[in-house]
Amino acid sequence: MEEYAFCNNTFNQNLSPTADITALTQITVEQTLKVATDTHTLIVGLIEKATDPAEKNALTTCENAYHDVMNGFQQAASAFFEKDYNSMLKAEQPAPRAQASCTSIFNTPPNPPNPVAEQNTHTKILIAMAIVAGTQLTS
Repeated sequence: MEEYAFCNNTFNQNLSPTADITALTQITVEQTLKVATDTHTLIVGLIEKATDPAEKNALTTCENAYHDVMNGFQQAASAFFEKDYNSMLKAEQPAPRAQASCTSIFNTPPNPPNPVAEQNTHTKILIAMAIVAGTQLTS
């Protein structure tokens, strides 16, 4: 249910009454880039404060993952605004695996606590929304 509420809020905060699939795709691309960028910034700050080597290692993996997600969605946004929707979708496709690495690293011993679990969930949902919307747009 939390996922539905998050999706619903994301669209309702950014949606116009006349939105079509192109507008929905723009929302998902822009929101994914925003959340990924905010999360990356948070992770960089957490790395600076981390004293536990396992946590620092996990956060470094996350920093690299979110760097990849940001780069992919920066490319996707550029392609979207050029109306090159196939390139947009291609730029988005590596993001799920990159984002998942930030979740899985915290499930790998020595299992430090995950300080970005909620952000990971939101990013995962937004990436999926963007890929689904982009797939619809290119069909």
